[in-house]
Parts: sequence; C-alpha cells; structure tokens
Amino acid sequence: MGRLNPLELKNDPRWADIPVVGACVVRSIHNSTSMPHSSSSNNTKHRIRKKYADFQEIDWNYEYGLIRTSDAAVPVAGQGSRGYMKILDSRWVILSVSSFLMGMLAVAIDYLSTWFHDLRVGVCYGSFIKLESQCDVKGSGWSSWSHVIFYFMRPENMIHKFNDWIVYVITAVLLAFFAVVLTRNMPYAMNSGIADIKFILSGFVVNGFLSPRVWISKIVGLVMVVAAGVWVGKEGPLVHISCGVTDYIMSFSPKFYNNEALKREILSASTAAGIAVAFNAPIGGVLFTLEQISSFFPIDKLMWNSFVCATISVTVLQSLHPFQEVMSQQAFFVSDDETWLLFEALPFIILGLIGGFAGVMFNKLNIKLAKLKQTYIAGRKNRQLIEVLLLALVTAVVSYPILIATMPLPQMLAVLFKDCNTEAAATTVVCKIETRISEDGVFPVGLFGMLLLTAIQGFVLSSYSYGTTIPGGVLMPSLAIGALIGRLVGSVIHYMQVAYPDLSIFVNCNGKGQCISPGSYAVVGAGAFVAGVTKMTVAVVVILFELTGALAYVLPIMIGVLISRFVNDMFLDMSCYELWLAFQKRPYLRSSLEELGKPSMSMVECKSILKPIHELDLLYLDQDLTFRDLVNLTESREPSTTVFPVVEGKSRPILVGYLTAYELERELSKIKEIQGLSLDTSVALEETTDGYSINSIVNTDPICMSPDLPVLTLYEMLSKLQLPMVFFCYPGQGKLLKGTLTKGDLIEILDGDDLERI
Repeated sequence: MGRLNPLELKNDPRWADIPVVGACVVRSIHNSTSMPHSSSSNNTKHRIRKKYADFQEIDWNYEYGLIRTSDAAVPVAGQGSRGYMKILDSRWVILSVSSFLMGMLAVAIDYLSTWFHDLRVGVCYGSFIKLESQCDVKGSGWSSWSHVIFYFMRPENMIHKFNDWIVYVITAVLLAFFAVVLTRNMPYAMNSGIADIKFILSGFVVNGFLSPRVWISKIVGLVMVVAAGVWVGKEGPLVHISCGVTDYIMSFSPKFYNNEALKREILSASTAAGIAVAFNAPIGGVLFTLEQISSFFPIDKLMWNSFVCATISVTVLQSLHPFQEVMSQQAFFVSDDETWLLFEALPFIILGLIGGFAGVMFNKLNIKLAKLKQTYIAGRKNRQLIEVLLLALVTAVVSYPILIATMPLPQMLAVLFKDCNTEAAATTVVCKIETRISEDGVFPVGLFGMLLLTAIQGFVLSSYSYGTTIPGGVLMPSLAIGALIGRLVGSVIHYMQVAYPDLSIFVNCNGKGQCISPGSYAVVGAGAFVAGVTKMTVAVVVILFELTGALAYVLPIMIGVLISRFVNDMFLDMSCYELWLAFQKRPYLRSSLEELGKPSMSMVECKSILKPIHELDLLYLDQDLTFRDLVNLTESREPSTTVFPVVEGKSRPILVGYLTAYELERELSKIKEIQGLSLDTSVALEETTDGYSINSIVNTDPICMSPDLPVLTLYEMLSKLQLPMVFFCYPGQGKLLKGTLTKGDLIEILDGDDLERI
C-alpha cells in the first residue's frame, strides 16, 4: 500500500479514530474575530523579550521558538567584533573554558582546605606551605604546635596533648566563624547547592543564585568549613561553583545567556565537572548528571556535553594537583589471584539492607532537624552564628579522642578502603589494630568500638550539618559513614576467618593468610549508604570503581547498591535533594510516576482537584479596562495567583489566552515613563491602532485539557512537556473554561502529606 497524500489522509475515516490529547491552539487576539493574525503583530511579540519573575518557570516553547525563528541572533557593532562574538557564541568554547577554570579552582580548594586542616594540628619545619603528607620526615619533619611553642618541654610531656587539643578546638571554631561571616548575608552561598541546581535546570528562575559574588564567597566558605572538620563534603558546593563559573563565562555570549533554554542546556553539562573534580571520577560525573539532574534535553546531547566538561576538568585537576602522588594511589588493590568468595554475597546483602534503612533514617532525621532549625534559628543571624560555632565546637571535641575522626573525609576514606596487606597501609590507624587479629587471633574490640563510635558520630553530626547555614554537601560524609559500617562488618568477617579457618565457608582460601578483604566491605558499605541517601545507583557504582580501581568488586558494590535502593524505596519516595526541595516548598516534579509512588491517585480525575473558574481572577475582552483596574487586580491578587486567564466575556468565558502577573506588573510600571498615560487611561487586550494595547504580553496558545483527565496522566504531561500550568475546558464545548491547575498546586496535593509524615 502506497503512502497517503495529505488530502487522502484527511478524508480517510480511520483518521477520526486516532486518539489525540485534548490540547487547543487559541486564536490570536485582534479587533476582528475573522481577521487573521497579522505579521506585524507577530514581529511585535518577538521584539518584546519575555521576562520572568523570581521562582517563575520559564516558557520552554517560547525560548526554543526564539531559536527557531531568529536563531537568537544578537546584532553586533563593527566588523572587528563580529569574529570575537562568533567565537564566544560557540558552546564548546564556553564548556571548555569553564571546565578548565573549574579544574584549577578544584585544585585550589582541595589544597587550601587540606593545608588549613593540617595547620590546625601542626606545621612542617623548613616549608610552611607543605602538607603533612608531603613533609620531609628525613629533616625536622612535622611537629605539633605545642612542640613548636613549648620547645623547652620534654617531647613526652602530657601537657603537649592538652595544648594540641586546645589549638585543635579553637582553630575549628575560628574557621567556622570566618565561614559564617562570609556567607551569612548571602543565603544562596549556604548549603549544598545540588537541590537548587536541580530546581533551576527543571526550568525555574532563581535570581542571584549563580552570581559571581555568591560562588566566590562559597569557595572561600567551603575551604574554611572543610578545614574546620565539620561533617560536610565538597561535592555539592563544587556543582554550584561549576554552574556559577559556566554562567559567568556564558554572560559574554548573548546567544546562550539571553536564552533561558540554551542557558540550562549548558549548565546541565557543567554539573558533571563539579562531581568529576570532587571525586577525581570523570565517568562518574557524567553519569551523575544523567541520573540525578532532571532536565528537558536529549540524553545524547547532554551526555556528550557532560563528557567534554568532565574530561577537561579532571585533566586539569590531575595535571596541576600539588599532591598528585597522594591522589594517584588507588584506595586498595586487588591482585589477579584475589577476589571475593561466594559466601560473601550474604554480608554484602546485609550491608545493602543496613545502607537502605540507615539512608531512610538519615534523611528523616535531617528533615526533622531542618524543621526545628526553621522554627527556632532561621532568619536570626545571631542564632545562626552561634549554631555554627557550637557545631564546630562539638565536632572538634568529640572527634579529637578518636584519631580516625580527626582526618579529613577523603583521607578517612582512603584509610578505610585500604587493606592491611601492604607496607604503606600497615602504618594506618586501622591497620595497627587490625593486624593484631592475624597475629593474636583476638577479637578487635578496640577497632570495633572506634569504627562504631565514629560512624554514629558522623551519622548524627552530618545529618545536622547538612542544611546548616554553611556550604557543604552530603555525598562525601555518606561515603565515609557507609565505609565505617562496611569496614566494621569486614573486620568481623576477617576475624572469623582467622579464628575459625576450618569452617567450610573458608575452604577456598588460598592458604597464603588473609583471604577476606575488609577494605572491599568498606567500599560496598559506602555505596550502599550513598544509594540509601541519594537514591543514585549507576553513578555511585562507577564513582567508587574510579576511586578504588577495584574491578573485581564491581559486582559486590552493585549488590549492595541494589538492595539498598530496594529497601529505601519501600519507606521513602524521595532522595535527600528532593526532600529539601519539598521542604523549601519548591514546585519540583520528579521525572517519573514510578518515583512518585502514588497508585492511590490512579483513579482520581483532574476535575476533583482543579481550581474552578469562580475562584480565578479573569480578564474579559468585552470589558472596558483602565490601568487603574489592572493595578487593582495585581494588588488584590493572592500570592499563589501568578496567571490571569483572558476570556471573551462573563456570559460565555471562552478561553483566549492568559497574562502572567509578573509581566503585567512590569507593563504597568511603564505608566509613569510614558507621557500622556495615567491610571484612568483606557487599555486594550486586543491589538489596536487607537489607544494603548498590552496584547504583546498576552500568551495566546494556552494548553487546554479535559477535566476528566486522570491526575497521574496530567503529572506525566507536566513532567515531560515542562508545562507550568494547564487550563481545563468543558468537553465538547470548544474552549469554554472550567478551571486551572498549576504545577505547584499539583505537587502540594501529591507530596504535601509525605513531608508532613517525616
């Protein structure tokens, strides 16, 4: 059968049986209902750039329409500047430059935070700028501050330990104080930033979040917080900083910067650079973007852009890092003849169960603490300052007696991930205790207590610290907590192998001594807990593989992550980032109905939850309007009212279009600037050559749906099509308006109860 031409297709009776979505394209507003939309009007609309209010969702169709109609062309003056602008208008230049700068910033942040942290406990003789790990032990070596200041005392004098403890606590409080002072007047410089980036990339405008003043302050504050030893990570702020740097580079390219859709396309790729440099894991950074950052862009384009960013940023990081020899060591090594045993699948599953349950508890505790802080601390700068100082004080006091708890989190991970079968690893605090298992066959009570106490301490302090008024992320603390739990389980299994070598489960041990790798349990535990907190799966496995190089243990990591995610989904529908967006009452839609987990809503129709027409603020074409009427309308509106539907008349409210409150208020603000206009001047919603018309800001293509549409179907449409709101019209009656429903209203209905139950 040949292809049908359009005329034959139109006359084919089967055409009427094809189901279509009940959307409508509404005619343009003009003086005569029969007159077609004029080209001059169309040009007028494109000359006036649509503006967005703070926390308003962008119009994706409008933004991409600008690209299609005019290719977002920006006129440039002079022949000499044209080539310059053309270079800057290349997305690859923007991504390359921003990724290069991000790699350099990551080097500076990593070095300075480690240097300040080491400076709290001592100094390297002969080279003040060297880290403890770089200090030449053949020379004077590393010395604590007490030994430097009280050099006349004998080295074994116990007063030195007390003096070092005082210096450790005071420096922690001082660094936290400087971090708060830097960020207390900039709310966007606080917290992680990943949740806000997810919100922005989903299509919302957050003015000032990516400004240079914010991310520069966040860089300095992050260095201070990490050096202070607070249980937060660098990865969240690095994602924010990466997007901020990219946004600044983009500001030199009007083509991308002035188009909200293209801007988000570039920003979504730059998130990969932030994660990649945080973990030295380029592939993990790309997968993090695909898995965690919900976006409106084709996955192949997003992956390619993210790949470029991650590759360049990590190349710069590894080339310029001042202690590259420390970074380049794999966390633990797995020889060709050493792999995991089949019976170990059971402890790996147990670690997955623990990670899933612990992730749920962590997220719930974090939100409960956030609610308490919102009630008693939020908005009170003095209380916020005292809170952070007390947090730093408590963290330093409880950490100092436990040697592993005083380490920076990346160093702690390296210690936990390493097995004790190498000369370099044998000197670590964990291995000094663990080697006694093999030598004496005694249960490691000291190691068990150290790991358990540090895990509990990290769990409580990190759940409180994440979301406090300081920069800091949750991924690195989650890795550390999970690694502590995993190493604890691994040490117990190792003890069983040494104490009871004749058990049948150890029959495959090769007789060379240790055949259980406690470090591998730490890796599996880290992956399981991170999956329980963030609900990430593939990205976590790849990041841990890139961190450790443990190819043989990829499957155990996957087992732990798989069980953790299943368990977590049974008790909590949202990740830590989505919980924070819900806590902040941000209208963020999750990407799929499976993540929503609301089967009870499958039979509910939109007509039972929509906002009916009698509750809406309407504008009528047949009504004589003045500027005073419009001013009164905007001043009397509810804060939740962001749109004014335009209908033909009161007797028959046929939907014609709508006005956003923000654009209407901007238009009204021009009254004082235009000579001859006053509050009593008549204003028309239609195109007119006589009088003042605001037709250029009327959106004439609203989406109309049937009120009988299932709520979950509407959820899918809002999520996939990135619609901020929809209008509902009576079935079979043309465009007769029945009501509206915004994305924020739908989210409040579906997710509001979930947050209240936490």
